[in-house]
Amino acid sequence: IRGAKPAAARYYFLAIRDVATFVTFLQQPLLQSLLLSEQDIRSLRSGIRPRPAIPCFLNIAFSFSGMQALGLSKGLLAQFPPAFSEGMAARALFIGDEGGDGPDNWEGFYGSRQLHVLLALNYLPWLEPGFVVPQQWSAPDIERHDALLQQLWQQLTAIPCGADILMQEAAHVIREERQ
Repeated sequence: IRGAKPAAARYYFLAIRDVATFVTFLQQPLLQSLLLSEQDIRSLRSGIRPRPAIPCFLNIAFSFSGMQALGLSKGLLAQFPPAFSEGMAARALFIGDEGGDGPDNWEGFYGSRQLHVLLALNYLPWLEPGFVVPQQWSAPDIERHDALLQQLWQQLTAIPCGADILMQEAAHVIREERQ
């Protein structure tokens, strides 16, 4: 979502273990409340839509093997382009990832068929009342933002999620773009 401009994010790379439990996890009201479209972001920025109780949103991405794990039909899976169904590791030479940049040197589970889902929790400080764009985020701000995202993850996973976390990463911008 281009217009969102999150200050911080936490990325959770998952392997689906139990499809029914995972689908129930995705359907929970808290998770559903974090799903925002580009139009939702525009409406929030313009003040048309009221600010959400939680100043965050969630991105969900599925790999081809994740869609297989969910049990999508072979007919539906066949509609995806080969670049997606083959995966990046299989296309490494084509995209120029060879030698030191090849799949054998990729971190963690990148390029692995074990990776089914990416859940990205994003913090939007501009949704906080009284937010003023800082010149640069301070270390305490960064820690507070990450703690907020970790707490939100704990709330989301208070019910079983039916997936194993293969790896997780945190990210934060250093400076905010002035508008």
